[in-house]
Amino acid sequence: MEILTATCCPYCDSWLDIESMLTTEKLKEMQFFLTCPECNKTFSTFAKTVIKVNVSSIEERIDAEKDSLVFWEKAKMRDKAFKNERIEERKECIQKLESIKERNDSKE
Repeated sequence: MEILTATCCPYCDSWLDIESMLTTEKLKEMQFFLTCPECNKTFSTFAKTVIKVNVSSIEERIDAEKDSLVFWEKAKMRDKAFKNERIEERKECIQKLESIKERNDSKE
């Protein structure tokens, strides 16, 4: 989870690590209360939780992963280990997707 806005206590103006304070239960409520670890005062919060799910066919995902693989293979980077890790991740993902595609094709 990543919170993009800086959040400060409304009482003492100290920076709050809201992310560490959140729980799934609190996010379900949308409106809840938190306590500042600096001044120990409780304040009201409102959270809007957005979950975005992208759905695509296995074939579309394979094509996207292959495009990503080509990108990483052509990338000119100083950090060869990082580049090789990305390439291996893409190859493993493509293999997994190809396996799923085979299973899907056998169900037709």
